[in-house]
Amino acid sequence: YAIPATQPWITATRISDSRIDVAWGQTKTAKAPYTSQLLQRRMWIGGGWSAWADYASFGGTATTYTDTSVTSNRVYSYRIRSGNSSGVSDWTGAAEAWMTPGPASSLTSVLNTNGTVTSTLVLCSAT
Repeated sequence: YAIPATQPWITATRISDSRIDVAWGQTKTAKAPYTSQLLQRRMWIGGGWSAWADYASFGGTATTYTDTSVTSNRVYSYRIRSGNSSGVSDWTGAAEAWMTPGPASSLTSVLNTNGTVTSTLVLCSAT
């Protein structure tokens, strides 16, 4: 066997605040089949991305996954790669799903020296 090619695309679709559907394409061939696939996930936390973590593994024919361990006020990112007895492909690009933002977390107002007020409203911190 040859090392499998990277999957050609990946998508992450927010269905609700408790569900994201992840789907990906395949370019497997008889000379480079997929016998396994590994999905990784990361989250936007406090102004930065968490590290990629192995999240789910599949046989070579899978092309979808439903993630029901998600919550509102977060951004989730997914990537996948395939493998066989000869090695593993490169990772796909990342697919992101944005969940419903939480309530406003802060409002700051400043009285300027010219008598005007400048306000800043933070709507979502994606924590």
